[in-house]
Amino acid sequence: MATTTHTVVARFDDPTPAREAMVDLEGKGFDAAAIHLFERPPSIPTAEGGLHADMAASRRFVKSYARNGVLGALIGAALFIAVLMLFQVEPLGTAVIIGALAGAITGFLMGGFIGAARHMPVDEAAYDTYTIDPNDADGVAVEVRVDDPGVAAQAIAVLRKHRPRAIERRAA
Repeated sequence: MATTTHTVVARFDDPTPAREAMVDLEGKGFDAAAIHLFERPPSIPTAEGGLHADMAASRRFVKSYARNGVLGALIGAALFIAVLMLFQVEPLGTAVIIGALAGAITGFLMGGFIGAARHMPVDEAAYDTYTIDPNDADGVAVEVRVDDPGVAAQAIAVLRKHRPRAIERRAA
């Protein structure tokens, strides 16, 4: 018996929400190989376009790293201080200062890495959205192909959160 492939295509006016939808789909457990840019001919960006794309991707990475790093630093410092107080390390004042510093550094590095890794796409097609002109009248379409109709419905729910102009669903 042949399997039925369910295809969901969401059309966006701007590449930014399309990229965010692709990353969100990956974060929800969709296989990166099932997510594609639809009806988009491969393009070779100019040097200026490539630089712009690299800067945009780097900016996203740095913002995510910094935001999650600060949160990790606060949690790390609090944990280190709690452990030092639990073990009644003496002298307490010096131990708290060193513990807070060590916890903050460790927390920043771990929190930043985990946060940035969570927001970076696995699928290389998501990086291609950085090279798409946001003023392109055709916009960008994201395609998701799955074998299960329930999973296709989940894909539609995730894509709707990013406000596409249209969503199509087919089964073949």
